[in-house]
Amino acid sequence: MPSDELQGLHLPAHFLQDFEPRRLLGKGGMGFVLLAREKKTKKSVACKFLLPQVIESESTRKRFQREARLAIGLKHKALVRGISFGDDKTSPYLVFEYVEAGNLAEYMATASISEKAALLLIKKIGAGLAYAHKNGVIHRDLKPHNILISRAGQPKITDFGLAAVKSEAERLTRTGILFGTPAYMAPEQIVGTTVDERADLYALATIAYELLAKVRPFNQEVLTELLTAKSKAKAPSLRKAKPRVSRTVASAIDRALSREPCQRQSSVEQFLKELEANVVVQSEVVETLVKKKKANRTLVPIVLFFALIVFSYFLLFRKSDKPIVVFKLEKRVAASEVTISWLTDRPCHSALLFKGGNLPE
Repeated sequence: MPSDELQGLHLPAHFLQDFEPRRLLGKGGMGFVLLAREKKTKKSVACKFLLPQVIESESTRKRFQREARLAIGLKHKALVRGISFGDDKTSPYLVFEYVEAGNLAEYMATASISEKAALLLIKKIGAGLAYAHKNGVIHRDLKPHNILISRAGQPKITDFGLAAVKSEAERLTRTGILFGTPAYMAPEQIVGTTVDERADLYALATIAYELLAKVRPFNQEVLTELLTAKSKAKAPSLRKAKPRVSRTVASAIDRALSREPCQRQSSVEQFLKELEANVVVQSEVVETLVKKKKANRTLVPIVLFFALIVFSYFLLFRKSDKPIVVFKLEKRVAASEVTISWLTDRPCHSALLFKGGNLPE
């Protein structure tokens, strides 16, 4: 780690005994994160420290301890794994697994994401979120910057610094302190009412909306206007921003973005089931068409062979006073179109399905 990045950073002696600092990964108003190598295992890890000026706050120390307890206790492939906690009085630190590929915000800014890829990401993120909820933990600050993406493409939720267990959520809300990131906060977080798992669901739906439409449902740049809109206005439908997205996906996301928690899905799992229902239906339709198309490839040559025999028979043995009957095949109709017409009762082009489109209405 370059010496200039070490300047001003207080690293306790017992940390340096076990870890070799490499470089600064990030720094904020509350703390900083280092990339380090664990001397015993030779593995790279991420180490989060609080700044000296915030350690003096008892509430901040307790929140950091709670974050460490949750990060180490929760074990799921969609959550960044906490390894250990150094409860130093002057400079406590939390050691995480190192996820080196980047975060979802960076991924969204640089990559073109298809609807299928977006839904798969939401499914994986939602699985980790549902696991946390089952263990009584509400994240309260879910956003693209807090979702890391591994090189294998696995999203991992991180930063449980604002998380609360269910028994604490109502008490912490009553203090009147606003927790979270406004662009992804649920309306109940803004107005200060009781927060539960459905606030995380709202944030997840906001991320899904942004992945699919490339914009957030509420995109006001002025903070007061953003907070007012989210607390009083209805979120615009996803299909207004992205008309080509499937209706069932849009319906599930629109519902999860309802202003009133009671109008949303009751859980992240229910939300994911509504999304998966659409994926399963499309998958079954395409699979059926592929099987039918393969069967048709075998059937067509056989039909043409027997038709040739019948035609030859009439040519050889017909009476001179009998007309020849010829069945005319329209060349403009492709075999794949015929296959689909059997299922839909009208012809349509196979590319509509095999390139991700929908069946004609």
